[in-house]
Amino acid sequence: MPYGTQPTSPFQTGEALRFAWDRFKGNWLFWVLFVLLTFVVGAIFNSGSAGDIQEQINASSDPEAMQELAATMSGGSSCSG
Repeated sequence: MPYGTQPTSPFQTGEALRFAWDRFKGNWLFWVLFVLLTFVVGAIFNSGSAGDIQEQINASSDPEAMQELAATMSGGSSCSG
């Protein structure tokens, strides 16, 4: 079939899902390892921010601490006109 022409048969959802499942079965180990690696890397990079989250929760009840936190999060820079 030349590029850019419409297919002659209608789209079959079942056929598409069967094709996708067959492709997944052919590479299931790759996808399982990819998902596990993604979770491990995410856990490593986000583990240090658990204390920061608790600090933000505690600071939300203290107006002065909230101002300090806002200054810290914005990089401590201010614009003076």
